[in-house]
Amino acid sequence: STYEVFIEPVNEHGIGQPSSRQVFRTTSKSLEAALDQVSEHHYDQTQCCEKSGVRPQCLSLCSYNASSFQIDRLVDGGCQDDFSKIVRCATGGRDHLPCCAKRGVNKACQPLCQAVHQQSSGAELAACLPALGQIFQCYEEGTASLPPPVRDLKAISVSDDKVFLAWKAGDVGKTAHYEVFYRQTTNLEEDDEVFNSDKQVNSKMPFVKIAGLETGKMYRFFVVARNDKGTSLPSSIVTLNVSSAAYNTNQKNGATSPPHQLELDSRSSTWLEFTWNPPAISHPEDVLLYRIHFVAVNASSASDMITAESELTTARILNLKPATQYAVYVTSVIVRNE
Repeated sequence: STYEVFIEPVNEHGIGQPSSRQVFRTTSKSLEAALDQVSEHHYDQTQCCEKSGVRPQCLSLCSYNASSFQIDRLVDGGCQDDFSKIVRCATGGRDHLPCCAKRGVNKACQPLCQAVHQQSSGAELAACLPALGQIFQCYEEGTASLPPPVRDLKAISVSDDKVFLAWKAGDVGKTAHYEVFYRQTTNLEEDDEVFNSDKQVNSKMPFVKIAGLETGKMYRFFVVARNDKGTSLPSSIVTLNVSSAAYNTNQKNGATSPPHQLELDSRSSTWLEFTWNPPAISHPEDVLLYRIHFVAVNASSASDMITAESELTTARILNLKPATQYAVYVTSVIVRNE
């Protein structure tokens, strides 16, 4: 539970001005039990924030014990640009949605329980501030009991009707088995379909062979870890053509899901400013770089495409030609630290 404490002086003439306020939260019984069982594997949220590139002045927000005053800094204290990284590390790559639903978090804010937020809509963070107490409590309990996400998902080999996938396990002691989800995919998918899947296989080992696929079709694969408390979130997606002819013997590494909800935020005659939401699927410790690709619609060839880069989920494209229509899209790249 969350408590706020302050002191007021009182005498026979009345009540004086209150002191400054302190906000603290007591540990839940379920969390204490979970921590007793897994104390040797306690999740380090601050370390995740440091690895993912959260700025030093915002690292105090990388704590489940952050006060409501500190959390307010996410809205108006200069840490808005780090919010997606802080949320990803707070979830720890676990799926906290069942806990949030149980605690009564409203549906509009429940995507935060899976590290998904709608930054481009502008008002989502402020609207969800009243629910952050319940959400952060689910984060804290879940990272102590749910299995961590897998890493480095890749296709080791591909033939005309089968794929061999492998990945690196997280904490094996917390994982009962792995669930591999897959389906055929097209270029017409909507943003909200990224978690959809129509087929599943399970494996107790960090690898699996999937057969019976259609030759020459594109498939998308992702993996979650499961135990009796729930599941992790997928940390990357492998998308490939199931075909010996298309496979060039190199391993196909997993990638984040695409950035989504690209929107034009402001404009002038020579520049355009865009915002977008970060990928719904990525590892919490991934350092993400965004590439903004744009070209004039009347360009003579694809080689006229220009690419700019941004570490933030916003970018301004400069030096554009007036009265010209442009095509723009954004991709994300994982910056791997050696």
